[in-house]
Amino acid sequence: MAAVVLAVAVLGACSTLTASYQNISNLRQTATAVSLARELIEEIAARPYVSPIDGSITTGPSSSMTSRSQFAKVGDYAGYTDTSNSLVGLDGTSLSVGAGETYTRQVTVTFGAKPSVDTASPANDFALVTVTVTTPSGQAVSLSRTMANETLAR
Repeated sequence: MAAVVLAVAVLGACSTLTASYQNISNLRQTATAVSLARELIEEIAARPYVSPIDGSITTGPSSSMTSRSQFAKVGDYAGYTDTSNSLVGLDGTSLSVGAGETYTRQVTVTFGAKPSVDTASPANDFALVTVTVTTPSGQAVSLSRTMANETLAR
């Protein structure tokens, strides 16, 4: 009888430890996904809103752009996706995301996403950029940022 009670207690402890391990794994994946989304959204925010060549705000890269390092403006990132267990940074170096797990990053850029409190600015002066990272367990983590077309006067 004592052996049965001991076996039940051990099984109870094992299921608790398994659930705890799964929660820790999910938290780690979520933290990694947030870091990957932040890295990409900051990269996009560092780009000019309009093309430095012709002042356009078209979405998606031109057909001649074969890598992310060639993107010249915010709109070039529209539709961008990468999937890997080691994501390539803008400078071409690989970023290990740990334990061979595969993450997917996707970017949407919506022009005309003007804040409702701004009644004076043209709608095309704003874009909503959303980076969604999907974790190995299938959880999607999204970060959004409003970008604005700013002109600096000297």
